[in-house]
Amino acid sequence: MITARAARDKAGFEALRTAIPHDPAAVGAHVMGLLTLIATYMRAHEMRTS
Repeated sequence: MITARAARDKAGFEALRTAIPHDPAAVGAHVMGLLTLIATYMRAHEMRTS
């Protein structure tokens, strides 16, 4: 979305915007997936720098 917005690609931005789920359970699952990914990355980074 950021890339489409920065490129002023209105059609691409709108297509991505409408693909965002509105169901709270789907949003929650997506957010949990992102948080898990971030936590995994941070843990791996900590292990490499310790």
